[in-house]
Amino acid sequence: MKLEDARSAYEDFSGRASDIARTLALSGIALIWVFKVDSQNGPQVPQELVVPGIWLVVHLALDLTQYLYATIAWGLFHRWKEHWRPVAADKDFLAPRAINWPTNAFFYGKVVAVGIAYWYLLAYLLSRYQIA
Repeated sequence: MKLEDARSAYEDFSGRASDIARTLALSGIALIWVFKVDSQNGPQVPQELVVPGIWLVVHLALDLTQYLYATIAWGLFHRWKEHWRPVAADKDFLAPRAINWPTNAFFYGKVVAVGIAYWYLLAYLLSRYQIA
């Protein structure tokens, strides 16, 4: 195995995890909507589902922030290498390690956020249907 293979596997799996977590977040919001209660003031979400709803929105915000940050950071790095520290297009060079630290923090944060949301959703479903 080469270092490139490990990097490729990491990128594939983290991309899949992002896609699955995003799908779970949107599905969780849809599930919360299913349990809404119609009242005189319009549809209301049960109080027990507000916290998981907030965590799902946090997940989506972190998801967007992750990709916005990465786009800006790598775009600026590219410009820097292109104009201020020119490098030939076919020459290898190293990128600073820290450039991906915020991207990784947003990634792990969003996975944790969707996990917390689903913990609350599961607790709600188990209590509602008295399974536990």
